[in-house]
Amino acid sequence: MSMMSKRELKDTIAPLRERIGRFVGGADATGVVIGVSGGIDSAVVATLCAPCVDTLALIMPAGDQSSPRDTQDAIDLCTRLGIQHAVIDIGGAVKAVEDNYTRQETISRLALGNVKARVRMTYLYLCANMEKRLVAGTSNRSEWLIGYSTKWGDSAADLYPIGALWKSEVYGLGSALGVPAAIMEKPPSAGLYAGQTDEAELGASYDVIDNILSLIVDERMSPSQAGKKVGNEPLARSLYERMINTAHKRVMPRSLEVSR
Repeated sequence: MSMMSKRELKDTIAPLRERIGRFVGGADATGVVIGVSGGIDSAVVATLCAPCVDTLALIMPAGDQSSPRDTQDAIDLCTRLGIQHAVIDIGGAVKAVEDNYTRQETISRLALGNVKARVRMTYLYLCANMEKRLVAGTSNRSEWLIGYSTKWGDSAADLYPIGALWKSEVYGLGSALGVPAAIMEKPPSAGLYAGQTDEAELGASYDVIDNILSLIVDERMSPSQAGKKVGNEPLARSLYERMINTAHKRVMPRSLEVSR
């Protein structure tokens, strides 16, 4: 897999910050707002943005369904970076959505997790509208390719500062940026429900996932060829199927043709 070295990742910091500043300036925005979760992706995005544009973080736990450690890690990061931040507990808003949906008595864990992501998006864009900011998204290339995000939730943004980086490279960039060990060392999680981890849901570590995706996307191998090369054909097929089945998340909605 073609993975950037530590030196190459360090060398991307200044160009990325220049592009962030240019993008925000080109939109005549006052700065960016970021949903900071206490995880690696949002920590890297916040650390990239803080020196080059006015940066505001919204930290949005969902009541007792969220990890207090994640919330504290997010607060500590913002304090360390010297950026404005606000803690908004979205638990009540999520409960209101759940209580007012009358089609089924019980909402699935996945569907409710997606509600959380979309409520967070609502607050980010409320802030963006009120303060003339852009929403800086936290998706990376690995998650984007396999659709590992909530449509119109955490995938909704105006720019993706780390969207061209594999998840493995995000960790390398985090190290180069000095992201705290408390964040770097925790298992990656979307935080949509208690105990959720990316590795458990996807079936492998991001090192393995990135290797397979790179073989399929960059080296144009078939899923079978990529799977044989890494010694895990079922995982390669699973990831490829995710890419195909979530293609709708990576394009604007289609306007269907009509005969005139």
